[in-house]
Amino acid sequence: IDLLEKQKYPDRRVDGRPDPPYDIAGWTLPLQMHVEVIRSKDSPALSSRAVTDLYTYSGRAVGNSPFYRLSAQNNASILAINQLLDQDVPIKVDQQMTSANYYLPAHDAVRSISKSLPLHITPISELPQVKDLSKVHVGLYKSWYASMDEGWTRYVLDDLEIPYTARS
Repeated sequence: IDLLEKQKYPDRRVDGRPDPPYDIAGWTLPLQMHVEVIRSKDSPALSSRAVTDLYTYSGRAVGNSPFYRLSAQNNASILAINQLLDQDVPIKVDQQMTSANYYLPAHDAVRSISKSLPLHITPISELPQVKDLSKVHVGLYKSWYASMDEGWTRYVLDDLEIPYTARS
């Protein structure tokens, strides 16, 4: 229940200056989410049923076309791009970087990935002005003590299959 209650970090000071917490100190969800919490001592009467089927969205690459456009607005797009780059599929991006799209060739790997991830890949007949997208090289600073920021960053990079090197 403490996640729903307002929390106050103590006014700790060292030599007159505020001593910041080592970690995230504001777990006050109602303030973060702009909702009002109404406390009740009674358990709510709810009806429920067991989930027997899970719906999974599979994407698709529709149409016969020499090129496809993939929106970069979906996290699964980042995963798809990393998987395609690992397979040496040439990926293009808008030369001016004015649109949030990737441009893909008609390739078996593109069709395969479009079925395994929740993507909608749109056929296009010609490319706008584009340039090649290359693999990124990510370095992650690893502090001598545990860091929540490093842990969450590792989680995101691992989840999206972005290769990185951690260095102390």
